[in-house]
Amino acid sequence: MPPAGSPHDRHSFLVLCDLLVHYLPATDDTWHGTARQGLAIIGWVAMWHPLDIYLYRWWPVLVREQVYRNLSVMQVEVSCAS
Repeated sequence: MPPAGSPHDRHSFLVLCDLLVHYLPATDDTWHGTARQGLAIIGWVAMWHPLDIYLYRWWPVLVREQVYRNLSVMQVEVSCAS
C-alpha cells in the first residue's frame, strides 16, 4: 500500500469526489448545486501537487537525472589506507 498522501491517494480522492458529484441529484436546488460544485473543486485542488510537478517542477527532475547518469558512468578507484 502506498504511503498516505501519495499521488495514488490523491487520485483516489479525486475519483471519490467525482463519483459523489455524479450521484448527487442534478436539480435546481441551491444546496445540491453547491455541494456538486464544491466536491468537484475540492477533488481537483487535492490533485494540484501532482499537476504542479508535471507542469512546473519538471526541470529539477531532469537535472537530477543527469547527475545520476554521470554518477553511473564515472570511474571509481577504491584503495585501502593502512
